[in-house]
Amino acid sequence: MIIFPFAYQDYYPTLDSRQEMLGAMATNAGTTALYGIIARPGTVGQVVTWEMGAWVGLLGSVMSVLLSVRWHRGSETTGLGELQRSTGIRPSVPLLAMLLSSALVASVLGTGSALVLLGVSAAIDDVGAAGSLAFGASVTLMCLGSVVLSQLVLLLVTDASSLTRVALSTLAASFMVRAYADVEKVPWLNWLSPLGWREVISPFERDDWGRVGWLLLIVLSGAALLAALNSRRSFARGLLDARRPTRTRVRRVRGIVGLSALLNLGNIIGWAVAVAILSAFLMSMSGSIQELVAGEGTTGEIFRDVLGGTAVYEAFIGFICMVGAILVTVAAVSVVHSEAAGERGRTVDVVRATGVRRWAPLGGVLAVAAVAACGWIVVLHGAGAAGLALQDSTVPEDYTTLAWATWSQSGAVVFFIGAATFILGLSPRGALLTWLLLGWSAVTALMGEILGFPDWLIDASPFTHTMTSADSEAGPVLLLLAAGVVSSVAGLLSSSRRQVP
Repeated sequence: MIIFPFAYQDYYPTLDSRQEMLGAMATNAGTTALYGIIARPGTVGQVVTWEMGAWVGLLGSVMSVLLSVRWHRGSETTGLGELQRSTGIRPSVPLLAMLLSSALVASVLGTGSALVLLGVSAAIDDVGAAGSLAFGASVTLMCLGSVVLSQLVLLLVTDASSLTRVALSTLAASFMVRAYADVEKVPWLNWLSPLGWREVISPFERDDWGRVGWLLLIVLSGAALLAALNSRRSFARGLLDARRPTRTRVRRVRGIVGLSALLNLGNIIGWAVAVAILSAFLMSMSGSIQELVAGEGTTGEIFRDVLGGTAVYEAFIGFICMVGAILVTVAAVSVVHSEAAGERGRTVDVVRATGVRRWAPLGGVLAVAAVAACGWIVVLHGAGAAGLALQDSTVPEDYTTLAWATWSQSGAVVFFIGAATFILGLSPRGALLTWLLLGWSAVTALMGEILGFPDWLIDASPFTHTMTSADSEAGPVLLLLAAGVVSSVAGLLSSSRRQVP
């Protein structure tokens, strides 16, 4: 939020210089599906709303939804909910606590975004106070609306392993509704999708506080409906659960790896669906974006800077694979970090009591993360190929480029799996360090070129070493693979020499 307005103004210092970009983006279905409709005349504030508003709203909603699932329905499946109820609180209190906590998170994101833009307005004239405040309000409402919508859908779900998957699927459906509404010019549909509420409020264009009030009323009404329906739901059950007697399927857990696979199966499936949707969707947009990256004007120059190459279409395929690889890496690291949760919850004590070696619990999640990551990369490749097949302009060489770009990212994925294992092997309290390293690498890979980072800093990000053909340099990828394997072994050795905190 801080860097983007200044970087954008460096490329387009005047309103007249932005007209080429505005015309290209306004008529391009790919960018409209990704970011929405860009407002005219194209002030810095409007472009910030168009691009950064899409990212902040989406990523903030993902975070808010995941936290809300953990705080409410997730606590019922782990036994924490029973402990809370045993203190004598009312059954409605956990739901109310989740809603208030989610509102706090959403407000912090919205307020922080507004304060950043208010600070930027001191240096950039067309980033005004009214638009900054409207932008913050839109972020807050998008995040909180996504939480309420996902929790309403989760009222129908009983299976504990499906909670996160269904919640994220609800968010994906919300994104698809928003994309369809903007591409097909059906503005009323944006009212049905929390991710479309940014377009409803239109910061830096209409700054419609009347609609902010209506959307807030919708959120409060949804929360009231959620509370009313939740009161009719049995503990740890879905609203429509008939409670018919069923025979419990016997699960055979074959060793520590089988246990880790069983505990992470829901997340593995959920991430596979997310990777497939992302890869297929972005690749299906490649035909419309090809015209932009090949352009001779400033817009084409920006795309070439972002992609860091002259073979722009091949580089764009590689860029999509890099985005997918970042998602795969986040998923793989989250699997490794499930061991840290086991140590904090002391369930690892039960596992070790069976006589396994000290490093076995971490080794189990490492094996599951590695196999799952391989499967996710297969999904990334297959869904990407399906997306390319939808484009009339696709040629056989594009599929070859996709294969090289997809599998060369395995070096970055293995590197971060190893880094997460090594850090957890030393101490589970160091999990935050892995996320900081991953976040820095992702930002550098996605925006390093356009922000003018030096080449050595960009090359330090594992995600930037994408191969698009057999002639690409393979040395960095092999080095990342080796570093990931060595780090994994070192992490297992470290875990065998320490006690559970």
